[in-house]
Amino acid sequence: MFQVNDIVRYGMNGVCRISEAVLRAVGNEQKEYFVLRPVHDERSTLFVPLDNAVLMGKMQPVLSKDQVLQLIEQMPTLQQEWIVDENQRRSIFREMMVCEDRLQLIGMIKVIYERERVLREQGKKLRLDDEKALRTAEKLLYDEFALALEMQPDQVLSFIKPRID
Repeated sequence: MFQVNDIVRYGMNGVCRISEAVLRAVGNEQKEYFVLRPVHDERSTLFVPLDNAVLMGKMQPVLSKDQVLQLIEQMPTLQQEWIVDENQRRSIFREMMVCEDRLQLIGMIKVIYERERVLREQGKKLRLDDEKALRTAEKLLYDEFALALEMQPDQVLSFIKPRID
């Protein structure tokens, strides 16, 4: 399905380019791996064994520009309920970050922003776990949107805001 030079979304590592396929010795046998390099952080390298269905299953096609623009149009209508139980929230947020449905990821970001706004009005701050989940989700989404929209990840929010206000 995927081949060298394809750009994919890989789990919580975000957008990566498959830079090469290599053989590596594992014990007494040779295994074939895809070498992935995050598009916005070339210093990292990931090795994904081609014979591991679970790890290969984390590789997803990236969104096209049209798909990204459609998601942006849907943002104002997305609704998500705040999950009160911290453990359940942490688990559900983690699932949202690795699933293929970018609308869930956007809904997660929106609900955390809204929670942050409510807490700020009360003179409080987000829990560290929620803040970390927000930053990770934003990075995943903005890296992929930036690729599709041909811009830098730090330009994505300023591109989105006028379209959803």
